[in-house]
Amino acid sequence: MAEMTHLLTLFVLFLMSTVSTADEVDESCFELFDPEEPEQECCETDFETDDEVEYEEDFSDCPTDFSTDEGKCDTIKCYYKHDGVWKDDDIDDEAVKTKLQSIDSKNPPAQRAAERILKHCLNGKYMKYGTDDACPAMKYFLCSYINTVVECDSWNKTETCAKHSEYASKCKVSLG
Repeated sequence: MAEMTHLLTLFVLFLMSTVSTADEVDESCFELFDPEEPEQECCETDFETDDEVEYEEDFSDCPTDFSTDEGKCDTIKCYYKHDGVWKDDDIDDEAVKTKLQSIDSKNPPAQRAAERILKHCLNGKYMKYGTDDACPAMKYFLCSYINTVVECDSWNKTETCAKHSEYASKCKVSLG
């Protein structure tokens, strides 16, 4: 959960930097990250793998300087290194495939999200996401995030989650 909170912060910061260069990012993208009503509780897509054991990863060695694009990139690369999907200054497609293919077979929403990531974010396809000057780590993060939460296909049935689902639909359109 701590990892997701940090990654959400990175995504919001990325969106803010994108807005300064492209005004078409819809306000709904920011609404998805209301700290009072976290979207994480709304999207039912849970990426537990068949052999996953609950644990808290220690990310204390990861930088936390979000004031520069380089700082944001270094932070997200550190998270990916911890997750075993960053190698030789790029996303390790094979490691991502292995992780995504180990998604619990009893979890169809997560399997569909994993299929979207495999189809749209690997083999360099993630490079079309974000601004031209965004680093590869941030572009991959944006691609995978859009294909999970923004494209979430299984939302909890609450009034708050209905709003988040609507925000996600609008955000998806504005992000392309």
